[in-house]
Amino acid sequence: MEGLRGRVIGLVFVSLALGAIACSATVNPGEPGQSSGNTPGNTPGTDGGPNNPNDPNNPNNPNNPNNPNTPPASTAEAVIDIDGTCPSLSACGGSPSGTYDYTAGCIDDVFAEARNACPGLDTTNAKVTVKGTLYFLAANALQRNATVTISGSVKFPQACSMGQCAVIESGLKGSFDSVSCSGTSDCTCTITNSEATTSGTTYTVSGTTITTGDGDTYEFCAKGDSLEYKGKSAGSEEGIWTLKKR
Repeated sequence: MEGLRGRVIGLVFVSLALGAIACSATVNPGEPGQSSGNTPGNTPGTDGGPNNPNDPNNPNNPNNPNNPNTPPASTAEAVIDIDGTCPSLSACGGSPSGTYDYTAGCIDDVFAEARNACPGLDTTNAKVTVKGTLYFLAANALQRNATVTISGSVKFPQACSMGQCAVIESGLKGSFDSVSCSGTSDCTCTITNSEATTSGTTYTVSGTTITTGDGDTYEFCAKGDSLEYKGKSAGSEEGIWTLKKR
């Protein structure tokens, strides 16, 4: 289930960029975290032959996002809680097979570092959503097709912005798809950023734990048409994620 984690880490880098601006009115944006696991482009143990069922470019490979047997990803937006404390997960195990669409998510405060640098930073009008799908396929193949989007606005008080809204806007352009900042003392910046990920790996289930072919482990509960999971190992995806079986 690598991939979405990278988008979450990307938001953290955005938070660090905001903090840097609050301190110095300049920013050197970092690269968002990338998946280190096996994706459709680097599946090991393949010979590259077009008829090899394990070839990542073979459309019949279940880890290939272009597999014609894979249903399209969900386009329904699910809100990710980024400002609060995530609830606990009651892992119950189960049999996660089929197609699951994201319906909710919760991660720790991604703007915490920025608020430490600028205590008056107002992020209440910033919104983060996810739309996409997890596919638990035949032969224990696991595939994800998801997009994380941040939109809305953040407000820098005069104590942090020094009224330099144009400078803040220029600095943020390295971290967002679009930025527009305005104000004469406080600076309100309207922001949008969207990042998509499509990745594939394998999985095994033992009790209440899913282990991916990338070596990450997750606590989970698959009950009825609902699936919840939470990262368990170091390096696994942050937060708690809720999905509904299609």
